[in-house]
Amino acid sequence: MNRFVSIILASIAALALAAPTRADAPPGRLWLDFGLGYGNMSANTTTVPAGGGGLWVDAQIGARITSQWLAGIDIGGLGMQASSANYDPNHDYQSIYGQTLTNVFLVTQFEPNSDHGWFFGAGVGEVIYGNKVLDDYFGYTKTYTGLGGLARVGYDWPMSNRLHFETTFNYETGSTSLGAPISESLRFSIASISFHVAYR
Repeated sequence: MNRFVSIILASIAALALAAPTRADAPPGRLWLDFGLGYGNMSANTTTVPAGGGGLWVDAQIGARITSQWLAGIDIGGLGMQASSANYDPNHDYQSIYGQTLTNVFLVTQFEPNSDHGWFFGAGVGEVIYGNKVLDDYFGYTKTYTGLGGLARVGYDWPMSNRLHFETTFNYETGSTSLGAPISESLRFSIASISFHVAYR
């Protein structure tokens, strides 16, 4: 994962060398953000196969608190081991993913230039993990909850007065209890890069 992180940070730095165009109007209050990208999860459990790479989806809604600070809710997720064989229409909440990790975090974001350039974010909240291997073992769909946190850095290019294009590196870590009869917890870390459209 260290090589993956280095490549991500180098890519963001290279993209940021392009001179930004400053937005014509002051920032708005409403903050909406949606992004897609790639994420990779590392996990330490020895009980079940866990971890891998896959689709990263991230959405945020919030408000601008000051000219440089935003706060809101982040809902993100990583889907791993995608396969049509994973989907069972006879079971509720099934998906094509062999593993899923979802976060619901309270987040803040700091923007030194308010409308363009580098930004930095952090958040904490609930994580929800699902694993088809465990679903097959228990005979029904089951999720496992815990706590996690994230830190992120990104770069913002204004497209219009309110519309922005962003690239973001996100690092998330946390743990979930796998419950009885499994005695250990799943501790994980996720590194992801994503491309976003934001309105603020």
